Amino acid sequence: MFPLAGSSPPNQPDELTRALADGLRACGLTSRSVQTDGAWPDLTRLAIDLTGAEATLATPVPVANEQIGAGPRLAAFELDAAPLHFEAIPVHLRVRLASAATEFARAAEGALALALASAASGEIDLHIFHADLEAGLHTLVAGLAKKHGADVKSTRLEITAPTARSLGLQITATAKAFIVTTTVKVRGRVELDDQLNARCTGLVAEGEGMLGSMVESALRPRLAQFEGRTFALGAFVAGGLRLRDVSVRVDDALRLHATLEGA
Repeated sequence: MFPLAGSSPPNQPDELTRALADGLRACGLTSRSVQTDGAWPDLTRLAIDLTGAEATLATPVPVANEQIGAGPRLAAFELDAAPLHFEAIPVHLRVRLASAATEFARAAEGALALALASAASGEIDLHIFHADLEAGLHTLVAGLAKKHGADVKSTRLEITAPTARSLGLQITATAKAFIVTTTVKVRGRVELDDQLNARCTGLVAEGEGMLGSMVESALRPRLAQFEGRTFALGAFVAGGLRLRDVSVRVDDALRLHATLEGA
């Protein structure tokens, strides 16, 4: 679902373009561009480019409370982010849907949103470069440890893909305070379901010695924010679309590819 600015649903392509751009901006997501082609209500293309946008765990995501009417039909829907920064980590995203139907909805607080109701087919590609993810995690761990007087010298990330729908993560951080050096390890798993919801589980931190325990304590509240949390990677897989195939691959990047089809 995409937030829309305004008090009433748009009914022209240029109104939809402005409502989407302003709605995303109000949620803290500044789009590079929003483009619509074709005549209302049968648009040939809706394209949203979120390259350069910044999101965090606190970024609001609209949830439909009430469907209020049919939206435009889209011969093609495109969403790109090359990249979008999530918690300062660059995330590359590409979504393509064909023959999509949309609905206007209203969230619990009364805000308008555009929901993708169905589509004939689609693809989702997402990747995060290993070096970017490792650097982002280093910044996160170092910032938390510094508050407790420890200096994180290095962070190493290891990723495995035991199945096509799961990931194993291990972060090894080397920290120093005064003349004491310690190692802290963070482990966890990410599981994907049929709606492309990614759920983080089993997040634990283990530190060596007194300094390691101190860094572990600094990390624990942050890990608790992610434990059991679901990230809706398939927020665009609405009614009328089902997951046909998904694959997770790890090389120089963490890569996810999903193929969708109409029900």
